[in-house]
Amino acid sequence: MNFPIALGAGAAALAGVGVNASELLRKQPGPNSAASQEGALLNALDNYVKRTAPDNPIERLDVSKTKPEDINFKTLISDSDKLASYQRATDTVSPGYQINPNSDAGFLAHEMGHIAYGQTPMGKKVQALRANSPRMTKAINIASTIAPTAAAALTSDDDNDLAIGLGITGLLSAPELIDEFESTRRGLAIMKEAGTPATRGQRARMAGGLLSYAARPVALAAAGVVGGNALRGMFSQQTDSTIAPV
Repeated sequence: MNFPIALGAGAAALAGVGVNASELLRKQPGPNSAASQEGALLNALDNYVKRTAPDNPIERLDVSKTKPEDINFKTLISDSDKLASYQRATDTVSPGYQINPNSDAGFLAHEMGHIAYGQTPMGKKVQALRANSPRMTKAINIASTIAPTAAAALTSDDDNDLAIGLGITGLLSAPELIDEFESTRRGLAIMKEAGTPATRGQRARMAGGLLSYAARPVALAAAGVVGGNALRGMFSQQTDSTIAPV
């Protein structure tokens, strides 16, 4: 039962990435390119933050554009932050973003949504939780599979296994999911404030990006449960075979 769920969630995550790949890899600007709308979006970001986080306005912004030689499939797979990403504000680092200027302006608005969220007290805390050290991040990713595996091996109901697994991976992934949801929501608001509300296609791409994050915990939970059920079955068979008849 859980194997199809793992496959389905994995496919959904890949589909979310696939929806956006062609735009992220644009080598020539499209009709609604980030470069063409950057000025209006920056003004909208400034106004939006002054309204939603009046005690923490943006004083300085680090802006970086993707190098032409980095716009390729290898970068998308191995280091996609070079194509679209945000820089979290800290006590010593200003907020910022990196963007492929040829890509759709919706990607830029999404990264600006991260920045706007990070200026709020709650957003600052959520993004700090998300931005753990690489070692901690790796540990969380491993735990996202191991924990559901262990839970499934120790329980006896497939449906409960998946529910427990989803709860575990959901908790571990919560900061990332909250940050992505809020950045999408605020990015759409920034686009509207700039006088360029998101088109249906831009909304679909933003939803696809959010889907890729949301589906991953489901895939990890279901995959972990599949492994846990296999372990439980193996140990159960061994136990049955070693019990002597009375």
